[in-house]
Amino acid sequence: MKKTGAGIRQNGFARAFGVARTVFFTAALTLAPAAAFAAAPTGDWIVGPIYAASSSGKSFCSMKNNYDNGYSIVFARDVTGGNSIALTLDRQVLSAGSQYYATFIVGPISRMMVSIAATKQVLITQMGEDPDFYEMLALKDRLQVEFNGQRLSFDLKGTAKALEQLGACAETVGLGEKFTAVNVAAAAGDAPLPRAPKTKSKPMTELTAEALAQNKDLKLSEQALGSSLLTEMEELRREKERLQRENQAIAARLHASDLETAQIEAARLAEFERKERALMIENARLKERLAKARAGGEAALLEPAVTAAPVAPPAVAEETAMAAYVPPPPPPPQAREGLADWARRAAGAPAAVEMPPVESGIRAWRWQAGDIYVALQELPYDPAAGLQAAASGYIDTVRLRCAGDFAHKLAAVRPVANGVQTVTGELACINDTQDAAAGLAFIAHADRMVVVTYESVTDDMTDMLEMRDIFISKAYNGQFTF
Repeated sequence: MKKTGAGIRQNGFARAFGVARTVFFTAALTLAPAAAFAAAPTGDWIVGPIYAASSSGKSFCSMKNNYDNGYSIVFARDVTGGNSIALTLDRQVLSAGSQYYATFIVGPISRMMVSIAATKQVLITQMGEDPDFYEMLALKDRLQVEFNGQRLSFDLKGTAKALEQLGACAETVGLGEKFTAVNVAAAAGDAPLPRAPKTKSKPMTELTAEALAQNKDLKLSEQALGSSLLTEMEELRREKERLQRENQAIAARLHASDLETAQIEAARLAEFERKERALMIENARLKERLAKARAGGEAALLEPAVTAAPVAPPAVAEETAMAAYVPPPPPPPQAREGLADWARRAAGAPAAVEMPPVESGIRAWRWQAGDIYVALQELPYDPAAGLQAAASGYIDTVRLRCAGDFAHKLAAVRPVANGVQTVTGELACINDTQDAAAGLAFIAHADRMVVVTYESVTDDMTDMLEMRDIFISKAYNGQFTF
């Protein structure tokens, strides 16, 4: 197979998502356990040009085959030598547009890549230029693909010849010439090798030395070195993921702080505009009342007198009309809300059914807003202990339920109007298979405390914190009815 470059060049989706290989973007995928034997191709490898542009904008060729386990594989190569692998699953279990970890193993070479679900059944992996991987693919008889701990195995019969045709197709199309599709028998890998003439047997030491010198895969020392490098790379990958999680949390918090300031200013401006509109409406209403009163006084002057009583001057008539005006009765006072009812309304809770109390004195609700899960609890509160201690105790309870790595941050208590105190916080619980983050808002008044929790995966942390900050800004501005 022709090498088009010694380096590995990422293209298409591989460049776009190369920096996103962290556990935060890994979607869970559950496949049936792989069979103990390799799935066999059901027909010939079909090699030919694809009359469409690849993700890099270049024309490309493909070699494809179906397997007896219900899967199919397409190896593609564009005219610049960039490679990709499309794996069609035996059922629709993917989330279209999501990213998945996929590990491709052939001989001693292993490649863990971030793959894209083109549909619910097709997973596409951009491999770039990787001559070592593809040379090993031509030499070995089995390809293994791992998803989330599950391993699939595919027989590579005829792959070496098919890869030669794939390279020839890409070169021909790149020159602007026509390449006719060909079929490469999958049984080509089983063709018997020609018998060598019998020669005098050599000593075992000499045969071993020749075998090591002619090893087409890797020498034993190189294999040991490769295993050590793979272990070191795995440790570096985990450290990179940890640093990325920290950076994302810091960036999200900085964004949330800026957003919180902007939202507070916006809320103040909206309140000012509301009061200004109310004054304008009241002013117009008073002007209308005065105009009607004056019109009534002028009409009284034009009407003939029916009695000998003197006609009141305009000023007296206006005062009489004003005195005769009876204002409408004020609306009945609304029942004052409780702390939890106010919080539910401020958080935009739907008319959800109240959850059964976990223990005496606790009320709780839960609903979903898009991809964000919102929970609201009303708990007893001890003013003598303080809100900071109550919030810390709540986070300690959540920490005990976390089976993975736990991180949290708690702000200082902020007093607001009417003796109300607030505090905000964030927490995250992460393990090898899933991650969860939450933004918290604590509001305390008298002997009651409300905890509003906005929960999401860390990928949605910005949206989650934005919802939390919009809610708490209403408390900062003293928009209470209790």
